[in-house]
This record gives sequence, C-alpha cells and structure tokens, in this order.
Amino acid sequence: MRPGDSVTLAALLFLIVAGVITRRTHRISVRQLQRISGLGLLGLALIAAMQALSRHFPTSAQALGDWLPCLQMLIVYWQAGQFYGTPNQKLQSWLVGFDQRWLGAFSNRFARRWKTSWVGSYFEFAYLFCYALIPLGVGVLYWATLRSVIDEYWSTVLPASYLCYVLVPFAQTLPPRMLRPAGSIPQPRQKIRSFNLFILRHASIHLNTFPSAHVASTIAASLVLIGHLPAVGVVFLLIALSIAAGAVLGFYHYSLDVILGAALGICVRCLRG
Repeated sequence: MRPGDSVTLAALLFLIVAGVITRRTHRISVRQLQRISGLGLLGLALIAAMQALSRHFPTSAQALGDWLPCLQMLIVYWQAGQFYGTPNQKLQSWLVGFDQRWLGAFSNRFARRWKTSWVGSYFEFAYLFCYALIPLGVGVLYWATLRSVIDEYWSTVLPASYLCYVLVPFAQTLPPRMLRPAGSIPQPRQKIRSFNLFILRHASIHLNTFPSAHVASTIAASLVLIGHLPAVGVVFLLIALSIAAGAVLGFYHYSLDVILGAALGICVRCLRG
C-alpha cells in the first residue's frame, strides 16, 4: 500500500468511528451517519480496487495511484462535512473577535474596494487556484521526470489536509462570509468571485475548516517542490501565500484559520522531511 493510501485509510476509518460515537450521543442523525459511512466505504473501496489492480496491472496502477489522492481528498472532505450540526459559538466568536481586533478596519476598507480593484481580482483568482495547485504539483513532477517524488509529495500534502478535515466534527464554525451583514463583504460583481461563490455553494460542505486545509495543503506542496525543484517551488509558494491572503481578504476564512493552516503545512513538511 502506498503511503498516501495509508494516510487516507486512517482518515476514512477515523471519521467512520467518529460518526458512530457521535450518533450514540444523538449529535447527528441516522441519515448523516449513513452518509458518513457511505463515503467512507467508497474511499475504502477505491483503495481496495487499487490494491487489486496493482497485482495484475502494476504499471497502470502506479500511474493511476499517482493521481487518485486528488479524488480521495474530496471524499474525506465531504465525509467530514456530513457532521454538519450546530456551530461552536464560543470558537466562532473567538475567531471573529481576533479578526476584528487585528484586521477589522483594514478588511472593511479593502472590502469596499474589492469589487473594482485589480488587487481584488488578483486575490480572487489566487483563491480560485487553490483547487488546481495540488494536482498541478503532480503534473510538475511528471514534467520534471520526478515521479519517484510523488509518494513523498502525497505523504506530506494528505496529512496536512486530513488533519484539518478530521477536526471539522469537533470544531464547527461558519465561514466569515456567512456571518457578515449584507453590504459589508465584497459583492459578487466580479466574474471570478461569482465563480468562487458558485463552487462554494454547490461543492463545499458549508462549514469552515479550522485550520484552513487549502492553506495547509498548498504550503505543504510548495515546500516539497522547493526541495526538488527550487525555482518551481518558490513560484508555488508565492501562489500559496496569495491563496492564504485571498482567503482572508475575501472572507472565505478567518485569519487564524490561515495562520494555523500555514503553520500546520510547515510542521508536516518538517516532520516528513
């Protein structure tokens, strides 16, 4: 079993067990537990299928396994989202208060200019790029004939992401864009922001990940690439930092989500490296 599959297996099983325990305390419904278990079994079935394929078609299984974690990350993310319940008001108030103390005046001024400023467009595009950066990292390793690094890549990126996801059942908060009064956040008049909000409406779990998985995973991916392709890795790191800034300035994440996500990505890479 490849390292990425082992990490995914642990995350899937953890969330299934957490679902069973949470159901016994009546914090989630039977329907939610069924979805948690169903997504977990889907993820486990994919891992089992890859193991079977590797015995008969090892070359094909190797190539497919290089890209499969892109799908596995989504499955674990959606699995964690099935725990949706009552937000932790104390934690949410703490996150909001931290932003208000340290970024309140600045973020409010920036929000008013966001819809007309090229800077706003840049950070919106950067945030949109968070979905592409991780698979693009695999593509870069293919391009550089460094497929031997892909297991190292995923064994760094996946733990950074999954540690954020598995906290969702226990630290539920709403994203800041869902809490601010109408008119105090950037209005969706930019096509890029409209597209970002469309994706979030239809594909997100409508809960905040604390820390930010987007930031943790993209920082971790960038640090892996820096170790093998320094110039490319620096470009990835600049994009990851832009994603982090866009997440805060666009009210997609709280600033502490981003700070802790970056710290988590760095720590996982240091431990792995």
